[in-house]
Amino acid sequence: KGEIVQPIKPVVSLLPIAPFQIEVNIYEEDITKIELGNPVDIILVAFPHDVITGKVISIDPVEKLIDGVVYYETIIAFVQEPPKGIKSGMTADIVIKTAFRENVLIISEDAIEQRDDKFIVQVFKDGEIHEREIEIGLKGEDDMVEVISGLEEGEKVIIN
Repeated sequence: KGEIVQPIKPVVSLLPIAPFQIEVNIYEEDITKIELGNPVDIILVAFPHDVITGKVISIDPVEKLIDGVVYYETIIAFVQEPPKGIKSGMTADIVIKTAFRENVLIISEDAIEQRDDKFIVQVFKDGEIHEREIEIGLKGEDDMVEVISGLEEGEKVIIN
């Protein structure tokens, strides 16, 4: 009572009753890969050892220009209960899973040579090197590639 406030200084901040959400701007090249419901791994900077599950709940259809670059605002909701102590405005690192498979055979992208429309690997077997055509699937950000056919688990692949 009796305190004087500057016109640009907020007097009251209102927070929504709804659970916390994350607003993220996704670059135009990447937004085409994202769909509503995609699972998200969330790591809050304040809680670096906790990976929290979330999902994409909204993708703004209207672009947002930031420094002349086109982005689309995307909202991520927590599926899993966030840790106690979470505060509005905290920073988060997120991984949006647009495509994933479990229990698959993967090899380093460095082991694959592309010739025309074929993917070739060199396999070391019985003291000799053999070339083999493989069919590949998903490519990961960690330079690993899914092998759909052409290789068996345990075979030795030569990395160039």
